[in-house]
Amino acid sequence: MLCAFERSLRLLSLGEKLFSELTQRALAELAKTTRDAHERPGLNPRLADANKEVELQELVEAEAQRHADALQTCKEDRERMAATLRDACASFVGRLTNVAEVSMRLLDLLPLHSHFGALPGDEKVEPPRMSIKRRLRRLNAEEEKPPEPVPKAAAKGKAEPKAAAAPVAEEPKPGLPERQWVGLPKYELRALLCGGGWPTDPVLMDDEILDENKVQELTEPMKSFRSPVHRSIVDCRLQYYERYKKQFSAEVSRWHAEMSAREAKEEAGEKNWQSMIRQLRGE
Repeated sequence: MLCAFERSLRLLSLGEKLFSELTQRALAELAKTTRDAHERPGLNPRLADANKEVELQELVEAEAQRHADALQTCKEDRERMAATLRDACASFVGRLTNVAEVSMRLLDLLPLHSHFGALPGDEKVEPPRMSIKRRLRRLNAEEEKPPEPVPKAAAKGKAEPKAAAAPVAEEPKPGLPERQWVGLPKYELRALLCGGGWPTDPVLMDDEILDENKVQELTEPMKSFRSPVHRSIVDCRLQYYERYKKQFSAEVSRWHAEMSAREAKEEAGEKNWQSMIRQLRGE
């Protein structure tokens, strides 16, 4: 009994150890994203000279091409970032679900005390054979016993009334009660990348409209048993999912703000550039 208590006590911390390490690795992978930086060519007052018109025109054309490339780069960066974040959250939910399922299956394979009890039919097992000497001694002992008094009703040939058979209560099944544990939100993290300037999600959006039913979809439920250890695994799984969700949401907000700032800076820089060109040309 003491061994079973110690085993249960150790297993109660199983979920914490499994999901803590997994979440730390997933968050470390999420932080490995980089971005490109772009600089504009410099303008100076000497380009206002009429003799420098060719050089100025070359700069204008180069800047126009650079601006178009910068806008395209911002768009591609946002698409690439959205794909990276979507893959990261899908990978985390999948790994979290797989680790929980495998740990549940391994836990279900552990033997319980009830598994070592008597099985139905054990009482019908033939006892070991008795030696001839012991059998003879038992027969002689039975012959020496005085005969039991016969009831009057039985002596007259009347059978005794049979007692009513007591209802047989069904014995409880050995082992733990079965339980179906609910899954995790499958697309809740992915939905954070819908709208707000992010590219359209082909999984969750149809004609720029978010499918709320799809967002509320859960992973497959886990069929297992009910015990404090099973409960601790499920609770730890949800706890670390919420922890990752908090960090993931902050990461999405940070990248959205940074990319929006890049796009706004690019547009503001383009307006400033055009204003300086008009000043140099005296327009």
